[in-house]
Amino acid sequence: MVPLSGVVEVEGIRQTLRQLLAGLGHPYLALRMGIANPQQPAPPHTPRLPTGQVVDTSAVPGAGA
Repeated sequence: MVPLSGVVEVEGIRQTLRQLLAGLGHPYLALRMGIANPQQPAPPHTPRLPTGQVVDTSAVPGAGA
């Protein structure tokens, strides 16, 4: 992943991104994801936290239903 913070440092672009996200939160970082080179060995998987520890849906109506 490559962080692209410049995308959200420009006021007009930040507002457009916020509209695309339906007004949920305040965008502060964009990430560019790609595909690894198939000619190279795959890197080890990154350990992940359970979704309940990293996703807060308390402000989303009906998320707990």
